[in-house]
Amino acid sequence: MMTVWWSVLLLLPLHSVVTRHPLSVRIGGIFDISEPILSASLVTSVSILNNSTSILPSTRVDLHAQYSDGDSFSTHQVICAQLQYSVFNIFSGAKHDGVVSDILNRFHVPHLSTEMVTEKEMMERPFSLYLGPSKEYMTMAVETTVKTLARPGGGVALINHQSSILLTSSLLSNLQRDRLDVTVEDLVEKDIRPNLVRIRKKNIKTIIVDLAADLVKPFIYQALQAGLLHSQVTLIFTTMDFLHLPSISLAQLTGATVLGYSLLADNDKTGETDSEDRPKREISAQSLSSLVHADYRSVLLHDSVLLFGSSLSSLSTSSDPETERLNCSDPDSVSSQGDQMLSHLHSARLEGLTGGISFTDGQG
Repeated sequence: MMTVWWSVLLLLPLHSVVTRHPLSVRIGGIFDISEPILSASLVTSVSILNNSTSILPSTRVDLHAQYSDGDSFSTHQVICAQLQYSVFNIFSGAKHDGVVSDILNRFHVPHLSTEMVTEKEMMERPFSLYLGPSKEYMTMAVETTVKTLARPGGGVALINHQSSILLTSSLLSNLQRDRLDVTVEDLVEKDIRPNLVRIRKKNIKTIIVDLAADLVKPFIYQALQAGLLHSQVTLIFTTMDFLHLPSISLAQLTGATVLGYSLLADNDKTGETDSEDRPKREISAQSLSSLVHADYRSVLLHDSVLLFGSSLSSLSTSSDPETERLNCSDPDSVSSQGDQMLSHLHSARLEGLTGGISFTDGQG
C-alpha cells in the first residue's frame, strides 16, 4: 500500500509537466509616430524580460507595436487593430492616452501607460495603470519645494505653457495661502523675453519652470538674454528629463541654483547594497541607458514590462494565459482573463528602476 501511495505522488507532477506546453503571450504597444524612442524602449524592455531566467523562464512574450499619427481618430484605429491581433496587455505612450484607456476599459484589457494624469482620471480608468506620479503628486512636490525655499511675503514666478503638468489653480491657491506673492507668466509666443524681463524687474528669486523637456533649451537661452539668471535665482524644473538635459549646465554657469525631479531610484539610499535585485536593476539600466537619457518614460516602460512579467507569472500558477481576438464593432465582448490579470497587477510587489512598485487605485 505504501508503494502505491508514493507512485501516485510522483506521477501527478510528472503528468503536469508533460501536458503543459511552453507559453507564448502577445502584448501590444501603442505610440505616436513622432515618439520612436518609446517604441525602442519597449522593444529593449521586452528583450530583457525574455532573456530573464527568473521571471518568465518558460514563456516567450511577443511584442506587436503600432503607431498613431497623433490624433484621436488614428489612435482609435490603432487600438482596434491591436485588439484584432489578440494582445493580452497594451503598453502605451500616446498623446491621446484617454482614447486608449476608454476603449481598453470597455474590453477589459489591462493597460500600462507612461502618461501623467490626474487622480480623477485614474479612478475613471480602472483597467489603466500608471507607474508615473499623478499630476496632484507633482504639484504637491513642487509646492513643498517652493515653501522650503521662499520666505512668507516673498515672490515666486510660475512659467506656464500648454505642455505644463502642474495643477496651476491648486498650486496658486496653496502658495498664496502661505502668503507668497505668485506671478504667473503664460508662454504663448516664441519670443518669451518680455515675460522673463517682467520677472527680473520684480526681483523674483524663486522660479517654477513648468515646461516640457523640448522647451527647456529655448527657455534657458532666452532667460540668459533677458538677464534673468544669476547667483541669487533658483529654478525649479518639472520635467522628469531634468537630469539629462545638456542645456541645464548653461544655467548653472551663471551661478543660479537649478533643481528638478527624477524617477530613478537612488540605490545608495535604499540600503540594498548586497541585495540580489540590485545587479539585475543595474543590467537593465545599462541596456536602457541611451534611451533613458532621451526620455524618462523609457524607465516607466521598463518597470511596466517587469510588472507585467511578474503578474503573468503569478497568473500562470492557476491558469494558462490565453490571448483572444476582440473586435471594436462588438463592444459586448470582453477579455476573458482581463479581470484576473488586472487583479494580479494590482497585487504585485516588486523592485524596478524606479524603486518599489505597488498600486493603489491605478497609481504606482
